[in-house]
Amino acid sequence: MRCLISHKNRILENEKDFLEEQHRRGFKLTKRGWLFYHFTPAVPGEVAYEIDLLSKKIADDDLAIDGWEMIETQSIWYKRLKKVYYLSSDPENRLVVDEKLRLHYYSRNSVFVNTFAVWLCIFIFLGIPIPTSWSDAVINAVYLIYFMSLVLSIVVSIRARVFKLSATSLSEKLGLCEETFITYFVQIKDLTNKEKNEADEMFSIIGNIQQYGKENNVDYYYVRSAVPNSKKLRQEVLSVLSIENERLDIMSNVDMIN
Repeated sequence: MRCLISHKNRILENEKDFLEEQHRRGFKLTKRGWLFYHFTPAVPGEVAYEIDLLSKKIADDDLAIDGWEMIETQSIWYKRLKKVYYLSSDPENRLVVDEKLRLHYYSRNSVFVNTFAVWLCIFIFLGIPIPTSWSDAVINAVYLIYFMSLVLSIVVSIRARVFKLSATSLSEKLGLCEETFITYFVQIKDLTNKEKNEADEMFSIIGNIQQYGKENNVDYYYVRSAVPNSKKLRQEVLSVLSIENERLDIMSNVDMIN
């Protein structure tokens, strides 16, 4: 049996509840596609489903957990994560999930879909001028594509809102302030030893250095900081290091490279 994936089931907690309800009705999940769930008939009863988030670097063979059946893994293509679907015959059985990682998943989903929606709307409303020499059929097809793109952008924006609400709710549960901290990727060219020491001290004061590396003549930092945007962080760096603007490159809201 196939079942269309509901929009609300993009939220992991909702999806888990839905799968458990389907099992009570006699349908066991066998595969989660992009648009459809795939179920097989099963003995109706109370069970426990869990959806864990793990690094893509962990091999599927290492995901087995005592008391749980691993149904499938699903890669999240724009993140270094994958979802793992588990099933237990004991309805009281529960996995300990990393809620901070789940918050990260919801937060970065919101960033991704919001950006996509914005650029899609720009494409729609600025548009490409339609030459009058085109046939009516071609013009109608272009307008149809514009209309479908508009509908898609609305759907994506709604999804972004749902993820945002989930991130806010989970951050409150964890006692965190959502989006207070931002991960910045900072690259500085031709750092002297003195400037390197000053940079280390500065980043340690304004945040946490999560990763440091060097390639050729470029030093790079992943910095977790409460500085609200890359413009203000740039001002901080330039005021402390007194380096040329061209030697500094900063990106915000990035995933670390492990």
